[in-house]
Amino acid sequence: MISKRNVLKVRYFIIFLTLQVSLITVAQKRPVIGLSDTYKDGITTVPRTYIDAVLAAGGLPVIIPLMNDDDKIMELLESLDGVIFTGGGDFDPAYYHENAIPQNGKVNAPRDAFDIRLLRSAVEKGVPVLGICRGIQLINIAYGGSLYQDLPVQFADKTIAHRQRQPLSTPTHPFVVEEGSYFSKIVGDKTFNVNSAHHQAIKKLAPGFRVAGRSTDGIIEAIENIDDTHWVLGVQFHPEALHYRDPKMVKIIRSLVDEASRKQDKRQAPKIVYVPQPQEKETITAELKPEPKETPKPQEPQKPQESKETKPETPKPQPVETKETKETKETKETKPETSKLQTSAPPALPFVITKEALLNKIKGGWAGQTLGVCYGAPTEFRWCGMTVPDTFKLYLDDDLVKKYFNNDDIYMDLTFVGVIDKLGIDAPTDSFAVAFANAGYSLWHANQAARYNILHGIMPPMSGHWHNNPHADDIDYQIESDFAGLMSPAMPDAASHISDRIGHIMNYGDGWYGGVYVGAMYALAFTSDNIPYIVEEALKTIPDKSRFHRTIQSIIDGWKKYPQDWKKTWQECEKSWSNEPGCPDGVFLPFDIDASINAAYIVLGLLYGDGDFAKTLEISTRAGQDSDCNPSSAGGILGVIKGYDALPADWLKSLHQIEDTKLSYTDYSLNEVYQVSFKHALQNIDRYGGKTSGDSIVIASQKPTTVRFEKSFAGITPSKRKPINKNLDKPFTFKFSGVGIVVRGGVKCPDNSYVAQIQVSIDGKIIETVQMPADFRTRRHEMFWNYQLNDRKFKIQLKWLNPRPDAVVRMTDALIYSKEK
Repeated sequence: MISKRNVLKVRYFIIFLTLQVSLITVAQKRPVIGLSDTYKDGITTVPRTYIDAVLAAGGLPVIIPLMNDDDKIMELLESLDGVIFTGGGDFDPAYYHENAIPQNGKVNAPRDAFDIRLLRSAVEKGVPVLGICRGIQLINIAYGGSLYQDLPVQFADKTIAHRQRQPLSTPTHPFVVEEGSYFSKIVGDKTFNVNSAHHQAIKKLAPGFRVAGRSTDGIIEAIENIDDTHWVLGVQFHPEALHYRDPKMVKIIRSLVDEASRKQDKRQAPKIVYVPQPQEKETITAELKPEPKETPKPQEPQKPQESKETKPETPKPQPVETKETKETKETKETKPETSKLQTSAPPALPFVITKEALLNKIKGGWAGQTLGVCYGAPTEFRWCGMTVPDTFKLYLDDDLVKKYFNNDDIYMDLTFVGVIDKLGIDAPTDSFAVAFANAGYSLWHANQAARYNILHGIMPPMSGHWHNNPHADDIDYQIESDFAGLMSPAMPDAASHISDRIGHIMNYGDGWYGGVYVGAMYALAFTSDNIPYIVEEALKTIPDKSRFHRTIQSIIDGWKKYPQDWKKTWQECEKSWSNEPGCPDGVFLPFDIDASINAAYIVLGLLYGDGDFAKTLEISTRAGQDSDCNPSSAGGILGVIKGYDALPADWLKSLHQIEDTKLSYTDYSLNEVYQVSFKHALQNIDRYGGKTSGDSIVIASQKPTTVRFEKSFAGITPSKRKPINKNLDKPFTFKFSGVGIVVRGGVKCPDNSYVAQIQVSIDGKIIETVQMPADFRTRRHEMFWNYQLNDRKFKIQLKWLNPRPDAVVRMTDALIYSKEK
């Protein structure tokens, strides 16, 4: 991780570098080529061979340091004419939808996230890109392809040793150029020998790319994009290490330099940049696209487009993600392995509503969730694994909302609403992430783990992935997803599209499904007052093999079996689904912040509440656990069904006291939120093919489509909680057996700027130096975790590297994971 001191150094370095590059460019007019940071052990470095190769090809090399600020990345790219993505270690396989096998090497999460962001930024700027070794793998997975994690294990042909023992300056195996490719124009020869220093390689080629060359055993060694909107080339070998002896290798680097010299004339970037969402190996991918402005129609499959016989004189390998490329130029080689479902399904019937009625329902949604969270606030997590007893009086009075309305379950939604308000409904995911991570409020669980990740360079979607976030299945995005449904009336798949982008900031798997499901219920609540229909229809968005789907289905089944006894249904659900699998605070304990069981309590209130506002909130509250968030979501959905004007007057009386008061950490009062959310809904309706005429709105309504399957903590299960309860005054060592471990603990210091550094070693090998801020707002929720260990005995040691007398580092316990049987 990067310390604050190093961040300042990087900033000064960027300023110096930018000035230096500008002076060099003006003076010599030679293309400036950026080399991506290998970032090893906190050190910014690039092998000398890359620098020499760029100089030999006529370019000026500069190093692009790893950094977390998108604006500074874009600013630096203004001074660059081309980018080379350098070689390095393995990517986290979650980026291409797989779990890691034992042979997958140690991943560098900050570099993974940075390289994805740098590639995306370069494409947006129209900067030519060359990927070398790891670089070709980056391009492939960033555009939807996958990798062999280990060729010796996963690739049958063993005739070529792709990780050669000889120096990289020695070519060791043949390379066959694809006839008719742009790459063939660059190198001229049909075959030649290359070096090889990789154990991973392209398995499924990314859509929109074509193979430009292979090794003789069939491994893809060069790729180029199909259409001509930009210049992207990837090679699996290392031309920079062979350029001293082979003129063809200089030609490869020079092809980038030549294109870079033309870069300032005109940059034409693709309209869409695809960044993959991590998911498990078996998936159904929901591809979400806005409908055209005319009557929405399902897209028809397109035939693959053959390569043109004539090629431009100047070789221009090009990147991929234009609309035309994605929809019409998929070759047989690039056909996805997973099925694609069009989530913006053609509507069964248009849904017509007046502006006044739409605003009334949106107001009802915001009012209902505000009333619900205030009603349940006195009970939050006071009853875990049990219902709130009837002897505890839940109350409503005129001051109820005034007491509790400044609640994180409301103002957090408004962070995302505010980004949309400022940047539009297509605001980049990173904009939401940065606003969320830097907000002034405190966070917990998945949100806090995501904040820590983002502040330390791990951006969405990996900030919410269970490899990096032990709270991936927690309730967090489920609480915040109301806005997505409220701006997607009658369009559950539009809500899912928003949830896909924002929900993966902090969640994955069941944690993400909670937001998808709640958003879908909100969207459908605009169209029907039939609560069982809304509950069951919205569940179609969730894969039926997921734990989340089965948990909600158990509530629906219980309601049908025991229509008058919500407590009986609660007991059946508790018996089957209360065993928290992920959150380290709840495993083996009554505390359960898992999204699926808390979503079940939302549905419990909706089904057994029979449309009565007070009864709905009371049941969702008395179900326990997160008993302010659950009635908040139930109240918001019911508020949409009823509309603001039909909410009970005695409840609205309490709300009226604060509707003009700004909520904490926001620029909005509720009265302002009503109007802003209404504006966003109109924009989203228009985006998905709806039309407004006078006071009438015609919405291209959508049928729910199942989103892709994701599963957190796949193949593992918690097996033991080991108490520690010690201060880390001296190195602490203990043994455990399993495939995963989470060590819980924290740091206290009167100096909020202090950051404890904890060195974690396993079997004598340093695994991570953990940065633990004393500042509660930026704290690390757990001390250490790793879910990807081989199943055996381990010895772990924790050592405090920078102790100070006024600080305390406390270890509480360790949670051990074993293989799932």
